[in-house]
Amino acid sequence: MGEKNTNLFLAVDLILLAVFLGLILLTFDLGGVVFGLQFFLILFLLFASFISLLVVYNGVDWGWPSLSLIFAVILIDLLLVYSVNRLVNAVYFFTTIAAAVGFIIAVISVKDRRLEKLEEEMEPYEEAVTKYTPGKYITSRRSIYYHAPKCDWAKKIRKKNQLWLSEEDVKKKGLKKHNCLK
Repeated sequence: MGEKNTNLFLAVDLILLAVFLGLILLTFDLGGVVFGLQFFLILFLLFASFISLLVVYNGVDWGWPSLSLIFAVILIDLLLVYSVNRLVNAVYFFTTIAAAVGFIIAVISVKDRRLEKLEEEMEPYEEAVTKYTPGKYITSRRSIYYHAPKCDWAKKIRKKNQLWLSEEDVKKKGLKKHNCLK
């Protein structure tokens, strides 16, 4: 885990701590069956958060998405607590803000993780060797066809992507004739 990831991990830990302390304080304002349901939901979310944090720390792919889901459930729970209690105090306000910040951080981390994975999977492409010395045929560095220099398609190839080829080069690369040559 890099320094940036460790700092992010610690920040999410502190946010979760603040959110759970707020949820516990808000739960004591509830009564009866709602109190019991909220109590068990907090226990479940604590367990799920602990597992998710372990997974994030170990760099497993589904860690950040699971934390995003946990923060989303917490935000929905806070909305339900508000609908039951109709009380907005400082604890409710700060708990909601902390849960929203945690959700945003987790979602951004999911996106960053996906981008890192895409970059790892991408194969480095071979730099084009551009030749500006005219040959008999022209192709683009990524094309499978070769053209006559006067072909309309050949004129659309950007200068930096142009490869001028002799008949010998065309055969070596295994390129196909374009319709302009038939």
